[in-house]
Amino acid sequence: MDANLLLEYLDRLMPFDVQEEWDSSGIVVRGKNNVEKVCVCLEVESVLEKIEKESPDAVICHHPPHYRKEKYPLLKNFLSKFAEQERWIIACHTNADFCPNGFVDDLCRKIGIEKTRPVVPKGVGKRYKVVIFVPEEYTSSILEKMSNAGGGKIGFYNSCSFRVPGKGTFFATEPASPKVGHKGKLETISEVRLEFEIAEEFLDQVITEVLDAHPYEEPVLEVYPFKRYAKGCGLGRIGSISDIIDIFKFLTSVKKVFHSARLIHEAKNEVKSIAVCPGSGARIVEIFKPSEVDVFITSDVGYHDLETAIKKGISIIEVNHDQIEEIFVDWLSEKLAMLTEKQGVKIVRLYKQEGYQ
Repeated sequence: MDANLLLEYLDRLMPFDVQEEWDSSGIVVRGKNNVEKVCVCLEVESVLEKIEKESPDAVICHHPPHYRKEKYPLLKNFLSKFAEQERWIIACHTNADFCPNGFVDDLCRKIGIEKTRPVVPKGVGKRYKVVIFVPEEYTSSILEKMSNAGGGKIGFYNSCSFRVPGKGTFFATEPASPKVGHKGKLETISEVRLEFEIAEEFLDQVITEVLDAHPYEEPVLEVYPFKRYAKGCGLGRIGSISDIIDIFKFLTSVKKVFHSARLIHEAKNEVKSIAVCPGSGARIVEIFKPSEVDVFITSDVGYHDLETAIKKGISIIEVNHDQIEEIFVDWLSEKLAMLTEKQGVKIVRLYKQEGYQ
């Protein structure tokens, strides 16, 4: 499979533009063009021996090596080695945490949490809205040019656009060379306002293609930066379970999914509403209203996080950071296996937690 197609799949599943500004998700090391075997892991450093044994063309990790470099020195200079071997390393960190229908949603389903929504909605940045006014009969050809150049992509949908019919007017002066209408006369033309969104990386190419295909001597094209909020995209999840149950019974069900789960603060005997934020997400306990959440499941709970939970009457179940995020490996492996089935790509899961499977 072409490596660019793999990158496109990842970006459609977990848009890289949704990541936090401080994050370094995306390409860490570039590899060869053809990809036949992909390893998915939590972090590369912890499974280096397994990677060498599998000898993949690409490795997709959740924790970026660059993210850990300052605070935790790299165990080995493996990045140069991967570059020499022409193996990809692609990190999907906070973009994977935020994406709709992602591994956090999968985590909620495993626990039995339903009707979820993000705790903090997150917009997809570095997007542009392109607006162009086109003679009605040219609309389809302009839309095709736009789509082929990378515009109008939303998730796994292509050629996404909006159009409004109307009337355009112009008066061509003597120096003009109108391809529609005549000089010296106020013309009224049936036009369409065509608009679509585009990622920053495709903007220049799309503008070039669309303007080249436009019949007017002076086409009107406008570009606006904007942020799109996708349904279900954001930090953490809040949802509920089907029936009100005892907190220790609920803890037992969580432990079936995460054996490291432990109740570190009991505020209520009964559980109905649950919030989840994998990794170091305990800080968002500040956002919850006292009556909004019965139990909060997260990792790396600090002193002040716990104090806030106590004041708000929220129970806390803490799960080992690596274990709660290792679900990323299963979720992404299953998604990639379906997407690359026709290309014959082999997807290998590499676990950091022993006995995770």
